[in-house]
Amino acid sequence: VGAADEVAQGLARTPANPLFPAFDITVRVARLTTAAAWDTRDNSFDSTRGMLLSSSLDWGPKSIGSDFRYVRQLTQAYAFVPWRGIVFASAAQVGVARAFGGQELIPSVRFFAGGARSVRGAPEDALGPTDYLGPAGGGGMVVLNHEVRVPVYRWIRGVAFIDAGNV
Repeated sequence: VGAADEVAQGLARTPANPLFPAFDITVRVARLTTAAAWDTRDNSFDSTRGMLLSSSLDWGPKSIGSDFRYVRQLTQAYAFVPWRGIVFASAAQVGVARAFGGQELIPSVRFFAGGARSVRGAPEDALGPTDYLGPAGGGGMVVLNHEVRVPVYRWIRGVAFIDAGNV
């Protein structure tokens, strides 16, 4: 096959650039997932009473074609208690992940914490280990939140909160 035929067939390769190596690695990630939830909140967008409990389990076995073997479990609990117009809201998130066969956890399976939906006041995903690219995530996570929502005027509310957690 001549060079013109290779170009016409899309077979011609561009020379490798030593400054920007090609990232053409292909891997398969297959997972079995199960989840359960119990929700007694009065409103899923602006809860003032009730609870939400949820748990999920992911498993990446070799038997279904996954190149990465792991197990990952995340449990979350939220509680909302009203008292004289004030709402006390608490949350806890606990997660554990483990890779098997001497492998490392891939980034999509790792846990990240920090930012508006976990530990407020910390930059997004900044808690836990880092590498040369930034936040690296980890195999375990604990995040605890508590807040007090106080009515100010009509639909305006003030919120005081305390958060703690790490990866």
